[in-house]
Amino acid sequence: MLTHDFNEGPVDVVAGKLLSIARTVGLLVFGLLPLIFIPSIFVSVPQTKIFVASVGLFLVVIFFAFSVLRQGVVRVRFELPIVLMWVAFIVATISAFFSGDFFDSFWGSEMNVNSALFVGVMALAMTVWSGIGVDKKLVVRLYLLLAGSGLILGLFHIVRVFLGPEALSLGIFGSNIVLSPFSEWNSLAVFFGLIIILSMIALEQLSLRLVGRVFFAVITVLSLVMLAIINFGVVFIVLGLVSLIILLYGLTRGKFNTSQVPVPQTSESALSLAVSLAVLFVSMVFVLGGTAVGSAVSQLTGISYIEVRPSFEATVGIAKEVYKESALLGVGPNKFADAWRQYHDISINSTIFWNTSFQAGYGFIPTVFITQGLLGGLLWIVFFATLLFVGMRTFWQNVHADTLWYFIALASFVASVYLWGMSFLYVPGPVLFLLAALCTGLFFAARKIIMPQGVRTCQLMGNQRTAFMTVAVTVLIVVGSVGSLYFMGRHFTASYIYVSAANALDTNTNIPGALQGISNAFALSPDDAFPRRIALYQKDEVRRIMQENKGGLEAQAAFEQALSSALDAAGRAVALDGTDPQNWETLGRVYAEVVSLNMENAYELAVQAFEKARELDPQSPSRLVMLSEVELLKGNAIKAREHIMGAIGLKSNYTDAMYILAQIEISEGNVPAAIESTRAAALLDSNNPVRFFQLGVLELSNSQFEDAKRSLTRATELSPDYANARYFLAFAYDKLGKKNEAKEELKKVLALNPDNTEVQALIGRLDRGESLSPAVAPVAETSETSATKEPVTSGAAPKTPALTPANANTNKTTE
Repeated sequence: MLTHDFNEGPVDVVAGKLLSIARTVGLLVFGLLPLIFIPSIFVSVPQTKIFVASVGLFLVVIFFAFSVLRQGVVRVRFELPIVLMWVAFIVATISAFFSGDFFDSFWGSEMNVNSALFVGVMALAMTVWSGIGVDKKLVVRLYLLLAGSGLILGLFHIVRVFLGPEALSLGIFGSNIVLSPFSEWNSLAVFFGLIIILSMIALEQLSLRLVGRVFFAVITVLSLVMLAIINFGVVFIVLGLVSLIILLYGLTRGKFNTSQVPVPQTSESALSLAVSLAVLFVSMVFVLGGTAVGSAVSQLTGISYIEVRPSFEATVGIAKEVYKESALLGVGPNKFADAWRQYHDISINSTIFWNTSFQAGYGFIPTVFITQGLLGGLLWIVFFATLLFVGMRTFWQNVHADTLWYFIALASFVASVYLWGMSFLYVPGPVLFLLAALCTGLFFAARKIIMPQGVRTCQLMGNQRTAFMTVAVTVLIVVGSVGSLYFMGRHFTASYIYVSAANALDTNTNIPGALQGISNAFALSPDDAFPRRIALYQKDEVRRIMQENKGGLEAQAAFEQALSSALDAAGRAVALDGTDPQNWETLGRVYAEVVSLNMENAYELAVQAFEKARELDPQSPSRLVMLSEVELLKGNAIKAREHIMGAIGLKSNYTDAMYILAQIEISEGNVPAAIESTRAAALLDSNNPVRFFQLGVLELSNSQFEDAKRSLTRATELSPDYANARYFLAFAYDKLGKKNEAKEELKKVLALNPDNTEVQALIGRLDRGESLSPAVAPVAETSETSATKEPVTSGAAPKTPALTPANANTNKTTE
């Protein structure tokens, strides 16, 4: 778009210093971005990288603007792909405005890659690097710094793989070997693929000294080792194609050369061919070897990692449903989870992902077609096609003889196409998108040099009017940049304060300070998750006060204070985002706590809130379970049974629903008949552990302890990690006088739920020789929807066509 060129006039020392600062900041931030993280559990790695990159970009903009103002000269050329990226940001912002939750759609809780603001950050990065990246030494240093970051990351992970994850846990990675300073595990594979591509091009295009040839050869080998460990199949396919093209080019070099394309005759051609051939061979082994090679590597390294995402067919199906109401602008950036809850296939409920709200579809671009509609999706397609066209035209027509500039242009173009292309097949992490914007900007910066036609030089201080306009624009840019840094800083700080305060609440550490911390976070950033967390805590306080039943004015005042705070916080969450069913669920839970007290309208308001949550999340059985629980509190057993049967119809293996159904049967005195019907259902559905769980609970309530033991044991045989079945099996053993067996079952439950204080108390009772108290509600399966921003992972591939592994080289399936 624009650039600052001192060759157009005398060099101004101050302007030169300002530009040097801008370039140095950009070099350090983007060159070290793969390694940047904060060693704290209270802030995520992706969020840290986005924040640091944004701060760096705005600092570059500020210093660059001052440099241009001081020098008074700027070179401009219209570059359509960059303009299209800014248009994409505008479209995303408009879509966010109509989404029903502008904050979440524009910012997101962590400003993730699906938010509208992140598109603006990418557009800014592209523009900035097309302007300041005209120094070829800077670009070479930047790529070397990225390669060095790759070298450090590779060594870091290889040490953790072969010496154990505790060797370099750094206080936040722990024993999870796939956690990385880079961020996502599969995105790390894409990054190493980028390093290999840049290394192959460098070996092929540049005349390097021995140390340079050795460096790129070593980094290529190390990257191949990391790719083998991660085993992300798509990257191997792309690398196979790129290495084949480079290999063919190297073999035919000089035979079809024209003066238009600089082809250096270097002594390291043999090394370049050898490296390309090695990359091609390894890629073919992993592509053709498929699951066999992947399983062998997995057994060797002890890493079993499967990232699960919606399938392409499921993504298309959701798009069709969204287009019935909002085809042009979609549901809004960062709102794919809303569409997923509304329209996902019912078969999901039979898997372990039944309560997972996926944040993206099959790939980033397919997701954009849902979140930003046809307008946003087609705009991204046009951007990519235009980038390809401009790049091809550049290399077909250029006559520039500078080998290094040609390498910069070619490497940047191939890297940008590779990274943007991956967004069609996957949802890359923020580092990859920022690097894609970086490489695209560097390509256009190099293009100005190798194809100077069309570049216009503008004198900004030619007369009083242009000078005034230049100063005014500079002031707007600086003020806008400082303002953006201020708001991003508030958002980042709020997120850090909230996570640390929520952690204090979970661990019962300094409760008043934690509640004040969440309030402070909300004052900095109006995220609906903040008041929702306060509402849930105060709801639990209401329950605790009711259970203590101390009476007296002090207890009454505490009860009223907790209830008022819970309702106020839940109401704020709903007001901020009425499209999130979790906010309505939280409000319903608060009202449900006091239904038994016959408080005015509590029952009606609880039902109303749960019905609204069900409307926003119609495929989830948990919404019907909540309605059933409220009806039971009101004494409406018939309505409760209707809701529970509806929940079981949505998810036949839902423990919470089966347990409540058993309680309904017990309360109505239908236990013998219920046992017979449940036993018949278990025989017909003999591989369903939940049916045997339901049967065991009924038999336990009817004092058929031996039968209950057999039924619950069968449930644990079918599902060894079935904590609820083991929980009730412990009570059956206790009633049969087998306290050692009861203790062993409770220990297994505690291993699956290490923070469950109730189970710990029950083990203590057995240690003291006491009997267990009557069994209460299930302890393991939760009805709260999971809405993680991290990739959804599993130990096995899903058995449903609606979901598919992102790293497809696996032969595991869910049980």
